[in-house]
Amino acid sequence: MSKKANGVNYGKTVQQQSRRRRALDLLESQLKRGTKPSKLKENLGQPIPLTDKDISKKKKEIEILKTRL
Repeated sequence: MSKKANGVNYGKTVQQQSRRRRALDLLESQLKRGTKPSKLKENLGQPIPLTDKDISKKKKEIEILKTRL
């Protein structure tokens, strides 16, 4: 990704910021509930408990999103 005119390597348009806020809200709510939706065909949308690996990945992604808002 090339360097943007505003000095950052990520987009700062209203649409991109809005998408990041929605993603941040989703990740925080999943951490709060302790579940994530299933992506398997037979259990589509059913809640699945978060593993320790899921929790650490979501926390890291939250930190990244917060710095980009």
